[in-house]
Amino acid sequence: MQVRFLLRAHTSHGGHGVAVSTRVCGALSAGSIPVGHPHCKKPLIGAFCFLYYNYLPSNIKKNMAITFKEEHSVGVKEIDDQHKQFIAILNELADAIDNNKTKETLAHIFDELGSYAEFHFATEEKYFDMFSYDGAEEHKAKHQELKEKIADLKSKMADNQVSLSFELIDFMEDWLIDHLANMDQKYVQCFKEHGLS
Repeated sequence: MQVRFLLRAHTSHGGHGVAVSTRVCGALSAGSIPVGHPHCKKPLIGAFCFLYYNYLPSNIKKNMAITFKEEHSVGVKEIDDQHKQFIAILNELADAIDNNKTKETLAHIFDELGSYAEFHFATEEKYFDMFSYDGAEEHKAKHQELKEKIADLKSKMADNQVSLSFELIDFMEDWLIDHLANMDQKYVQCFKEHGLS
C-alpha cells in the first residue's frame, strides 16, 4: 500500500520527511511500534499513523490538502465540479485526521462518500447511455468496484477507526487520481463530439 497521503508530506518539505521516514522505518523494523499500539491494526498503516501523530509537524499537516489539477479536467463543468466535490469530501476526512476527530466524523464521511459516489456515477453513466459511449461497460464496472470497496471498508467501522481513516483516504486518493487521469480521460472525446461542455 502506498499511503500516498503521508508520502506526499515526506517528499515535499525540504528533506524533513526523509529523516522522519528513516526514524519510523527503523522503529518498525526494531519492533518499537508495538502491535498493541492504538493506531496499529495493520503494521504498515500503523507505522504511518504512528509517524503522523508523533513526528509530523503541524505545519506540514496543514499543507496536505488534495487538489484538483488542470490535467484532471474532462472539459465538462458539471462533471469537473462533481470531481471537485469528491476531493472536498476527502479533504474533510484529512481535516478530521489532522484534528484527531476521526471517531466523531468517520461514519458521516462514509455516508457522504457513498451517496455522492451514487450521484456522480449516475451523472456519468447517464451520458454514457445517451451518447452510446464505447467504453461504458468497462467504466461502469470500475464504478461498481468502488462502491463495493467503500461498502467493504464501511463494514469495518467497529474496528480501529483511526487506522481505517488512513486506509480510506489512502485508497480513495489513489483510486480517484488514477481514475481522473486515466479512465475518465477516455470519454473526453466522446462527450466533446456530442457538444457537452
